[in-house]
Amino acid sequence: DRGGVVAFPTSESILMYKLESFFDVSWKRKGYFRTTWVPCEENMSSIQKNFGKGREGSRIIAPYSVKGNTIRNVPRHERCFGVTDDSKMQSLVSFKNGEDVGNDGSDPDIIVAVHDYGMGCISYLGDVNCEDQTVQLVAALISSRSPEVPIDCWTEPLTEEVYGQVLKSKEEGNTMFKNGDLESAFVSYQSAIAKYGNTRGSPGGQRDTLITLHSNSGLVAGKLKKWDKSEACASKSLELDPKHAKSLYRRALARYHMSQSDDTIIYNALKLLRLAKKDLMKIPLEDPATKKEQSKLLQRVDHHTKRLEKQDKKKTEDNFGEGLALNANNFRL
Repeated sequence: DRGGVVAFPTSESILMYKLESFFDVSWKRKGYFRTTWVPCEENMSSIQKNFGKGREGSRIIAPYSVKGNTIRNVPRHERCFGVTDDSKMQSLVSFKNGEDVGNDGSDPDIIVAVHDYGMGCISYLGDVNCEDQTVQLVAALISSRSPEVPIDCWTEPLTEEVYGQVLKSKEEGNTMFKNGDLESAFVSYQSAIAKYGNTRGSPGGQRDTLITLHSNSGLVAGKLKKWDKSEACASKSLELDPKHAKSLYRRALARYHMSQSDDTIIYNALKLLRLAKKDLMKIPLEDPATKKEQSKLLQRVDHHTKRLEKQDKKKTEDNFGEGLALNANNFRL
């Protein structure tokens, strides 16, 4: 009921019985062979919908060759890739190679099909070897049909009593933060989060409160210089709201400071800095809560990135020079 995509790339045609039982598909097992599979022209609008929105979508909606378990009894609007009238078997067995496997009627062999289910869909991809094209089709399906934000599977609301306890712990944390008692503030925020259990609360006030609690925890952890914990808390907030400006800033700040650690090697430090910049670039420039801090931190990230890139380049050159010298000495010996 909440959308989403499930792809079944499989070498087991017995899966068809389960799909019929779980998802009410009409598909049945049919053949097993390799040929060149082509997009079903009569269903191109559906194919574009299911595979055409990703970065590689337009490129992979094209004929491709794999060995697979085919299905039949596929409604026309669910057919995506199948045989043509002229399809021939591709086989290393000489008497099988070139055998006619083309469409001989109204029920052709299908290798890829998509069935809408609820607000989402399932897809069958019969490739028995999971070849490159199949992997790319799965990626394109996910890009094309997945929701922009994670599926909300934890919408069970908190009771009024429990949510009241959450708000009480949150306010206690805010008071402790204002009084400078950061450790206690963090404990209070985490206590409020724990009251959610395995749910995220109902959309709106309860969900927004949870986002704020994670973000506030990240702020406090940062104030305590516990940057790894600050990053983790901000990330949890962003799982719920990927565009939450304060959490994007706080995670970027944490990653910047993590890159400064003496025991962080250059490669990892550069990775952290690039991730920090990526977060900063997602924050709307007009956001008044973070605009000034964002600009300052971005300058620091860029400056530190350039400095480490120079160090990394010099280290590589020095190592290369030492290697040449060592080889020259060995040659003389």
